[in-house]
Amino acid sequence: MPMFDKWEWETDAEVAYYDMYREIQRGIWTMRDGTKIDVEDMSNRHLNNAIKMLERKQNPTDFNELWLSRLRQERTRRIREKFWEDALNSLSYEDYRN
Repeated sequence: MPMFDKWEWETDAEVAYYDMYREIQRGIWTMRDGTKIDVEDMSNRHLNNAIKMLERKQNPTDFNELWLSRLRQERTRRIREKFWEDALNSLSYEDYRN
């Protein structure tokens, strides 16, 4: 079921293109079995495997490049979040008392 209603002048291919682009923007990854998953809900292993799979593609499409960018952005976000979480957990109140 397409996300967008089809205008009379649009082709099915154009509607499919818009739907795919919207899924990338929203971070909705389609797994091999057709199941859709939010990128933020992917395990770290799944995220890294998806990146590796796209990097191995022999004939990358624009969508592959967009997905690579989106997945790498999520990986960077997780790394930064973990860094700051660890940094804040290592601090104590006594470290900053006068």
